[in-house]
Formats: sequence, structure tokens, C-alpha cells
Amino acid sequence: MKICYLANATSIHTQRWAKSLSSRGRDIEIISFDKAEIEGIKVHYIEPVKRERNRLPYEPKNITYIAKALKVRELIKKIKPDIVHAHYATGYGLTGALCNIHPLIISTWGTDIFDAPRKNKIFENIVRYNLKKADYIIATSKALADETMLYTDKKLEIIPFGIDIEKFNVERHKDDTVITFGIVKSLEEVYGIEYLIRAFEKIYKKYGNLRLLIVGGGNLYDKLKIMCAELKIEDYVTFTGKVLNTEVPIFLNEMDIFVMPSIRESFGVAALEAQACGVPVIASDVGGIPEVVIDGETGLLFKAADTDELAEKMEYLINNSQIRNEMGRRGRAFVENSYNWEANVDEMYKLYENIIEGCV
Repeated sequence: MKICYLANATSIHTQRWAKSLSSRGRDIEIISFDKAEIEGIKVHYIEPVKRERNRLPYEPKNITYIAKALKVRELIKKIKPDIVHAHYATGYGLTGALCNIHPLIISTWGTDIFDAPRKNKIFENIVRYNLKKADYIIATSKALADETMLYTDKKLEIIPFGIDIEKFNVERHKDDTVITFGIVKSLEEVYGIEYLIRAFEKIYKKYGNLRLLIVGGGNLYDKLKIMCAELKIEDYVTFTGKVLNTEVPIFLNEMDIFVMPSIRESFGVAALEAQACGVPVIASDVGGIPEVVIDGETGLLFKAADTDELAEKMEYLINNSQIRNEMGRRGRAFVENSYNWEANVDEMYKLYENIIEGCV
């Protein structure tokens, strides 16, 4: 079985799929517009299309995609894969659609469905066209599948980004005299981290043992640090900056409560990683989050951007350590039973087999 991915080779999710399937003896190659090296995986880098001087003052995107698609199509013919699998219904999905090579799978990931079609009618039509050209469509959550169904009447498969439960495990190594709230996310507007900071500011004076750990880098790094200084909570907040993916479980095991105040979220991998480490989660009730955080069982949900409600949920778990610990145990069991990465790889592998054998 040979699979050709049209995907961003720098993406941790692309790399996980490629490595996991390759380790099972599958022949995996990636065609990417982003340069990367992945051990054991052949990555074909497609360089940007260069415009000729004195011809056009800019490079129209439609011309760029057509030119890239021609390069990709020729490369796919040389690779001769059994399946072409594009990640994202927009960029790589459009390239796959223009290549007109089958069978073509398109995986929707989030912004390609929640955001792109809403920009304007052109983007909506592009998404509809790409999904129409796909032979099979995969979504990572029911929420994302429901949104995708607005642009296609085809049957969808739901295969989530599961968690490596060996890597993300309960290995507590923290100061039990301090209650640490935390988040692991890119510091971007869409993840609502300012609401977490404001909620923390509302309650920290009431308790003498609270800390906030913000793990990750991003465009809002400086702005959020300034906000903490202006709110006079900088002594209680730690910013780590960007960290290696291998370090994430270490930071999660330093937290008592994980907070995910996203404004939009297609799935919620970060919440699952926290639960795999036995950490209860407080999260906004948007997108696919209610599928991965069971309200009242593995964590608590609140209305997105509602700082007061978030602060209430934070206080509730501060004052109820037994419930907090029980939620952590349930969260770990939930991930083991429903979002085990190896089981998700089995699902994807079985889908590939069925497609090749003509069973779907």
C-alpha cells in the first residue's frame, strides 16, 4: 500500500499520521509546499512558483495554484500511489482537486471549513468544488463533520486526532501546596487566552496559593505579558514561550486544572492531552470541545468569552479537590477508551484498505 499525502510536512499532525502508518509497513510519501525532513518518510518539497520579471507586478493565487497543481500532478504520476490524501479542504484540497487524480481523500481540519467558506462566495465555491472532487471526506469531530455537510452531501468518516497515551501519562511532579491553572496553546486571538488571564485576576487575591502557567508562543505573547503587568498579576503568571512537543506532557503534569477558553475550536486535542495526564479541564462550549470534555464528568464547560462564568468554574474546582481529582481520573479513562491514537491509526488504515479493495 502506497499513500501520498498532500499536506504541510511541518505539521505535527501530518508527521504523526505519516510516521505511524509508515511504522506499520506502509509506503508513505508527502508532497508539501513547506520544507521539512521527517525520519523514514520521503518528503517532496514544491518550491513557490516564480513569476517572470516585467510580466506581472504580483502573483495571482489562481495562477499559483494551477501551476503548483501541474507540478504536483506530474509528481504523483511518478510516485504512483494507491491513494492521494489531502489535508485541508482549501489549499492542499484545491491542489488535489485540480490534479484530478483518484482515489482522492480530503481531510477537513478546522479553519478550512469553519472560516474559509465564510470569507466570501468565491471561497465557499472553492470548498464546494474541492469536496465535490473528493472520493472520500474525513473530519476530526462530529462538530466539524456537521459543518462540512453544509458544503457537500457526501458521506463523511469521523477519525479524530487521538492521543499517544504512553507519551501523555499521569506523572505528577508539582508543588502540592500551590494550585496551578494552565493552558498549552499558541498565543493567538482565537484561543481566548485573555479571558483566562482576566478570570484569574478576579480570583487570585482570594486565595494565596494560585499560579497560572501559560505554555506556548505566538503573536500575542508580548501583549498578554503586558496585560498581566497592568493587572498586577505578573508575579503569579509564568509564560514559557514556545516549547518542544516532547516537553508538553511535562508541563501538563505541573498543572492542577487545565483551562481552554477558545473562541473557536474544531476538535480539542489540547484538552485530550491534559485529560490523558489526569488533569481536569475547564473549557468553552464551542465547536468540537463538548465532544472531548464531558461536562460534569471529566471537566466543566462555560460560555465562550464569559469571564465571570469562567472565574466561577475555576473557583468551584479550587474549593472541591475531591471532585477535581475524580474528574482527572475519569478524564484519563475517557481518553484511553475513546481517543487512543493507536486505535485511530487502525481506523485510518482500515479505511485505506477498504478503499483499495473497493469496499467503500
